Amino acid sequence: MKHFPNSLSFISGRGLCLLTVLLAVLLLPVPTLRSQQQPKISIEVKVVTVYATVRDKQGKLVSDLPQSAFSLEEDGRPQTIRYFDRESGLPLTLGLLVDTSLSQRRVLGEERSASNSFLVHLLRQDKDKAFVIHFDREVELLQDLTASRTKLEDALDLLEVSQQGQSGSTTGGQSRRGGSRGGGTLLYDAV
Repeated sequence: MKHFPNSLSFISGRGLCLLTVLLAVLLLPVPTLRSQQQPKISIEVKVVTVYATVRDKQGKLVSDLPQSAFSLEEDGRPQTIRYFDRESGLPLTLGLLVDTSLSQRRVLGEERSASNSFLVHLLRQDKDKAFVIHFDREVELLQDLTASRTKLEDALDLLEVSQQGQSGSTTGGQSRRGGSRGGGTLLYDAV
């Protein structure tokens, strides 16, 4: 068995030329499906839902437009809008994250009260859902996703200021995973 110090040293001139042609063929662009004619697919559709959000020049939402204010076209051809509805009744799912770090000790009662009021006024019974998480030096799910106002209120009642790291300062929302150094809050981890 002969040893070749350079892997190309054993290829003759003709073999090298053949190898070059083979590499050139392999590197040629392969025609893609996009360059070929795509078949058209046509299907009959009874209803197509189109959602629209309208804002005025100042960026404020406009929610009282009538059906006549909208026009719809498909491939440049006007389409008839047969059904028109303002979808304000869609279910809402939200998460409430409450900072219980030491820096919040003076306002936690107000946070609890405001959070409870927010949930009572915003959530519609048996339609909307929420969950509650508190964060300080740890992140804890106090109530998983539920439509029960009672369970959400009970979770808010569990909110307490963390007593850990009283001598440390908060990190202003910066996540600090190092354990016992300082008193940072885990806002980013909670999110």
